[in-house]
Amino acid sequence: MHFRNVFIFLVFILPSLCMAQTFTINVSSDSVLIGNYIKVAFEIENLDGKFEAPFFDGMTIISGPNVSSSMQIINGSKTSRQTYTYLVKPEDIGVYTITPAYCVTADKTYETLPTIISVNPNPDNIIEQPESQRSNFFFNFDSPFGNLQEDRMQKKKDVVPAPNTKSKRKRNLRKL
Repeated sequence: MHFRNVFIFLVFILPSLCMAQTFTINVSSDSVLIGNYIKVAFEIENLDGKFEAPFFDGMTIISGPNVSSSMQIINGSKTSRQTYTYLVKPEDIGVYTITPAYCVTADKTYETLPTIISVNPNPDNIIEQPESQRSNFFFNFDSPFGNLQEDRMQKKKDVVPAPNTKSKRKRNLRKL
């Protein structure tokens, strides 16, 4: 009887207790030139709660909240992730603080750390887009031909014929 209780605890209850519950903020850059924007992403992992966005004082929200969610169940172990992404553009030169965001669950309230963004002058009017993760989409929406043209160029590079040299294979011979 005792062995059965330990087995049930180890198989069913322990994995759910070991799941990491996190609420983090990711910023594309902690410094930016005036006129550019930054990507701010809040990631909630293994928490069921309500997301409360921070105040972006001194910044204009260009896009957001863009919500992405995923759930994965492997061998009975469930992992969930929600991401709230904003594109924000600072209005003036200076130092800005992104206030904490909150995730309110039934048991507890989680919060992110305040994040400091430094906005510097841009005398050459350089416009840069924040770095983004490479997507798994086949089609590139920035190009009218999508990834097809890049794929064709890559195939042409990959299919370059080798020079006319015959490769000699070395045979392994064994003495009997």
